[in-house]
Parts: sequence; C-alpha cells; structure tokens
Amino acid sequence: MNEYDISEWNKVRLSDLESSSVRELLPSTSGVYVIFYKAKTKRIRRLGSEDKQKIFYIGQTKNIRKRLHYFYKDIFLLRKGSYDGYHIAGCTFKYWYNDTPFKKVFSDLNPFYVKYYAFRKGHNPKREENILIQQYFSKFADLPPLNHSFPIRYEKRTFSKDEILFAKAGLVCP
Repeated sequence: MNEYDISEWNKVRLSDLESSSVRELLPSTSGVYVIFYKAKTKRIRRLGSEDKQKIFYIGQTKNIRKRLHYFYKDIFLLRKGSYDGYHIAGCTFKYWYNDTPFKKVFSDLNPFYVKYYAFRKGHNPKREENILIQQYFSKFADLPPLNHSFPIRYEKRTFSKDEILFAKAGLVCP
C-alpha cells in the first residue's frame, strides 16, 4: 500500500469556517479530510510513538463543504455552551471537552486546521479513508484521538479463528 502524500492537499484553518465566504470556497463534492492540531506545546502520544503531525481525525464525506461546516459548528458552539451533534468527531470532542484537563489543554481552538482532497463527482471516498486510517494505525498502533472505530476492510478475505476471537474481544490480532 502506497502512503498518501497529503502535503499537496488543500488546507483551511477551522476557525476560518466561521466566514460564509470561506465556506463557499470549499468544494461540495465527495472527498477525504484530515483534522490537525498545530499548537507547538501540545503533544499527541499514541501507543506506537508520538504523532508529530498531531492528527486528530481522519474522515470521508460525500460533501466536503457541509461536513467541515458541521464539525466547525459542533466544536465552536460547544465552547459557547450549546451543541448540535452533527459530526461524530464533534460528539467525541464534546465528551472530552467536558473533562477539565482536556478543556485546559485544548481551550484554544484556533490551531485546528483541515487538509482535504476533493474527488470528481461520483467517487466513493470510503476506500481512501480506510487506507489513511490503516496507515495511521500501522504507524502508531492506535487511531487518531477523535476516530472512535476502525473502518471496515473493503477487500474480501477469510479470517482465522484467532482473528475472530481477537475481534470479538475488541483487540487486534498480532
């Protein structure tokens, strides 16, 4: 599996999504996106090693503009005491945000930004999201903090008895 080079992807600061003129520049097509936290003093430790890119979430969508706006609304409204619950990463962020140590560390939401890649019309981005998450997991032995589940594998294969037992226990087979 080739690693994705996301350095050439489009980039937007999450706080800039407050502006409708910035949101209108986002594509309304399907794509994959990665949410980062770029504060210099904060570190994201994973089981395998430290995530120096500080990836918080990897996702896919049928409409990049709507999806990123939903995430923006969830975390920025949360800071004002309300919450809409449009985005699953927003739900996870809300759960953590109510924890005082997390709130102290991530109270400044300006360092959040998104890199996204838009596909041509009709493309299903689930496969690419799966590849990105598998690459992250193989590097860090963990999921990004706001991803709460590993996506389904899309290739057909037969699982061993050990893999089935590990999966039922919620573990990864060695």
